Amino acid sequence: MKDIDRTNDFEQRLVAFHGGKPLSEKVVLEGVTDLEYSLTKRFNDRVTHQTEAADDLKKMQAPIYDLIANNKLVAEGLQGFQKMNARLGERRITPPPSPATKIAPRIMPGSILSVLSTPYDYQWTSGAQRRSGFAGENAQKTEGTALVYATGNSDGSASASAGIGKYFRPISENAFVRFTPLVKYNYFWYDRSTYLTAHNDGYVGVFIQSFDLNGGDRRTEVDIRPPLWSDGTSWFQDHRDEQDGTIWPPSETVYFPATSNRQYIVWVWCNVSCDDNTNNLGSSYAVANLGMRVNLMFFEQYT
Repeated sequence: MKDIDRTNDFEQRLVAFHGGKPLSEKVVLEGVTDLEYSLTKRFNDRVTHQTEAADDLKKMQAPIYDLIANNKLVAEGLQGFQKMNARLGERRITPPPSPATKIAPRIMPGSILSVLSTPYDYQWTSGAQRRSGFAGENAQKTEGTALVYATGNSDGSASASAGIGKYFRPISENAFVRFTPLVKYNYFWYDRSTYLTAHNDGYVGVFIQSFDLNGGDRRTEVDIRPPLWSDGTSWFQDHRDEQDGTIWPPSETVYFPATSNRQYIVWVWCNVSCDDNTNNLGSSYAVANLGMRVNLMFFEQYT
C-alpha cells in the first residue's frame, strides 16, 4: 500500500510540474493578504508623514505666500501647470504586445528545466487611495499582463498593484530552484513641484509563497522589489521618464529551496505609488503608469 501511495504522489508531482491542477484561487488569494498588508503599511506610513508635515510647511511658506498672493503672473503660471497636469494625467500605458512566436511548456535534460507560458493560474490586483488620489489596476492571467496607474491628483496619495501567479511543485523530494521570469514592460511617470513636494515610485517584484499539501501552513519564501524608479521633486523641479518594451533585468533571478511536501505559488507583480500636495502657496503633481507582460516563466530544479 505504501508503494502505491508513493507512486500516486510521484504522479501528482509530475502533473503539477507540467502545470497541472493548482491550489484553489480562494486559498492563493488569501495568501496574498500577507503582501497586501506590507503595501498598506507602507502607504499609510507615507500618508501619515505627508499629513504631519502639511501644517508646518504651510506656516513656513506663509511669508512667501503673502508676497505673491495677489500677483497675476503667479496665478497664470499656476493655471498653466494645472492644465499640463490634467493633460499628462490622461495618459495611459498598455503592456507590451504579445510575442509572435508561442512557446509550449517543456522539460529539458540536464538539470530539470521547465519553460512555462500563458495561460497562467492566478491574477491579483490591489489599490489604495487618499483624498484626491486615484489608483487603477488590471491583471489578465490568460494573457500574462498586468497594468497599474496612480496619481495624487494634486492633493492626495495612491498606490496600485497587479500580478500574475503560477502554481509550482518540484518533481523531486528536495530541490534547489532557480526561477527567472521573462518580463517586458512599458512605463511613464511624471513629477512636478511648485514649492510643494511630490513623490513617485515603481517596481516589478517576485513574491513566492508555499503551502502544505492541504493548502495550509502558509509561508512567504521570497519577496523582492527592485525599483524601476524612485523619484521626488520640490520647489520648481520637473522630473519625468518613460520606457517602451524594456526587458526586466536578468540579474533578478531568484533562488529558493523547495520540497515536494509543499506547494508553491510564484507571483510576478508590479506596483506604482504617488503622492503630491496643494495649499495656498502652490501645488505639486505626480502620476505613474506601468504595464507589463510576463512572456515566460523559467523553473530550473537542481536535485
